[in-house]
Amino acid sequence: MDAATTEDYTEYSSSEEKQVPDGGDLVEFNRGLYKHYGVAVDSKHVVHLTSRDPGPFGYNFSCNGPKAEVKKDRISQVAWRNRYRVLKKHEQTKDCRDTEVIVRDAEDMVGRKTNYNLLDKNCEHFARNMVFGEPRCKQVPKVPDGVKLTGVLAAGLVAGFALFKII
Repeated sequence: MDAATTEDYTEYSSSEEKQVPDGGDLVEFNRGLYKHYGVAVDSKHVVHLTSRDPGPFGYNFSCNGPKAEVKKDRISQVAWRNRYRVLKKHEQTKDCRDTEVIVRDAEDMVGRKTNYNLLDKNCEHFARNMVFGEPRCKQVPKVPDGVKLTGVLAAGLVAGFALFKII
């Protein structure tokens, strides 16, 4: 397939169009309101940070709670019915790690369980850390610690009120 490119990315494709990544490429899955990220370890598999348990369709959409696990899945399974695009490693900036190191480190992470935090420990942080050697996230802006704490407290209050209404 001859995919047109826009900036660093090939265009979004459906899983039927089968964009083929190389080991070390970032793969971005379009989930509508957000993007889910993984790192390709070969042409058919991606290693990604996701929820420990499958979602309602037997599929891990992303992380849906405070606990996450690094998993290796088929790209078609992670894409499910969503579109995805491949950020080719050779088109990325020169600060990328070597392909062999990216793939080895990603494979070594499979099965590891970790805490999940949308602001500083999400799937994009994980994937970009594998490729660049430092966690980065373009979806979530850098937020000062005080604002993070306020957000966590506000979320806790909302959850508390919701629970109180249920009881």
